[in-house]
Amino acid sequence: MILREITMRQLTEALGVSDTAYIMRARREGWPCRPGPNNGCKGRPPRLYDVSGLPDDIRQRLLRSPAEALNAAAPELLRRLEVSTTELVDYRDMMRASCSAPDGTIADPGDEAEVRSLSLEIERNQAAIARARGVEAGE
Repeated sequence: MILREITMRQLTEALGVSDTAYIMRARREGWPCRPGPNNGCKGRPPRLYDVSGLPDDIRQRLLRSPAEALNAAAPELLRRLEVSTTELVDYRDMMRASCSAPDGTIADPGDEAEVRSLSLEIERNQAAIARARGVEAGE
């Protein structure tokens, strides 16, 4: 797998360095980046740095251990996905309860479509979580 983008946390964990100096260096040198996904977390989304635009010394160190960078990020990303999935389930259930007729059907086609869409997203997330846990367990 080719690592194309990396957060500052992933970068510093992969390299085993403090993030403060690298954050200042990134700003000073203008490393190319874009806002990453918020993933249901509070605050500003993390910046995703374009690995091909990083200084040569850093890229060389990452080339020696790109898998380490991904592995360092995996537990946090899994936690965020689990939190996001729980929030989606809660929202879907609340929506079902507020839109359902006494017989359990949803009268409004728009509401029904949104509930179905939420259910699909939840299933995808749960499958991704199961795959990640399988990899962590060595299965």
